[in-house]
Amino acid sequence: MSDAVDREAQAQLVQQIKALPDHERREALEEFEEIYGRSRAESLRKEIETQIAVDAGRLVGWDGEQFTNLTSDKLAAWKRAYPGVAIDREVAKATAFLQANPGAVKSRYERFMTNWLNKELSRSVRTRRREGKVSMSQLHIMFLQQHDATRICPANELIDHLKRSPVGMRYVVDWLFDRMINIWGSAFSSKWAGLDVAQMKNEWCSDLHKLTIDEIKTGARRIKEECTFPVSRPEFIQLCRPTQSIETTFMQCASLAARHLHDHSTPWPGAVEYWTAQRFGMAALAQATWVAAKAQFTGIYHDCLTQQEEGVLPALPPAVPRIAGPTEKVRTDAGSAALAHARALLKGKGMQQSHGGRM
Repeated sequence: MSDAVDREAQAQLVQQIKALPDHERREALEEFEEIYGRSRAESLRKEIETQIAVDAGRLVGWDGEQFTNLTSDKLAAWKRAYPGVAIDREVAKATAFLQANPGAVKSRYERFMTNWLNKELSRSVRTRRREGKVSMSQLHIMFLQQHDATRICPANELIDHLKRSPVGMRYVVDWLFDRMINIWGSAFSSKWAGLDVAQMKNEWCSDLHKLTIDEIKTGARRIKEECTFPVSRPEFIQLCRPTQSIETTFMQCASLAARHLHDHSTPWPGAVEYWTAQRFGMAALAQATWVAAKAQFTGIYHDCLTQQEEGVLPALPPAVPRIAGPTEKVRTDAGSAALAHARALLKGKGMQQSHGGRM
């Protein structure tokens, strides 16, 4: 019941803010963000923009019984983007689904429909590929059509967007896909045949947000210079952040741990290495071998890396300077007298033992 009330209240709020002039709409969204937070305000803003686009006829909508704004140009664009899919039949299937499940989609019906068609195309490609009814060239053409259909802007406008600050990650992903298609051609497109290209781009955006623009440029340069086969998303991220092997890191940490046991001013290369050694145990790490400690060290190291990316790993503590000893011996009169007395006692005890031995 509460969910239904919340959706109804949200719908009323969308209609109220949508009816405001542009400047008042911005002020209302800013006030909403101050009260409810950025994420909820961003969700509300997207829904309002979607409703405005539907009212203007730019996006597909839903009137409770059928799709609206489903023009012949829109259907023709879908037929070009999803070759091999019976668009009219899939629209009818999606209509029947929404009629049978009222409220299944709150808004953004065009995105719902494109996701539906992407899944149907992926299923169709997998089936045809399994049955040997599709060639590599056809797969390449299908991939290019999906890539063009899911672009955030035309290819000739990408460079202008990439020069802006901050750079939108969707523009970066489109540019990367263009670059990898130019380098590997059908070898790249066939690797992802049958997958939802729109979903794949969203996953790339999500992971690349963790990188800086300079790191992405490094990865883009290295795929051309070093890679002979198309790279996956994790492989590309590794190219963006070239790191030494985990075994080399272990050797470095073990050596530093042995020094740290005797000298806390030992310089560590970073917080990840220091906290990995601390959680493993400095003394244990100093004596461990790679073969015996590989699994445990690798797990701790990757946990520390993840925490650093999430911003929850503690900072590298400051080095504790080593206190130097005195350069020359300092002896007081009282100390000299105590030392002389101790020597006399030891000398007398030694003489008694020697006499006792002769007896």
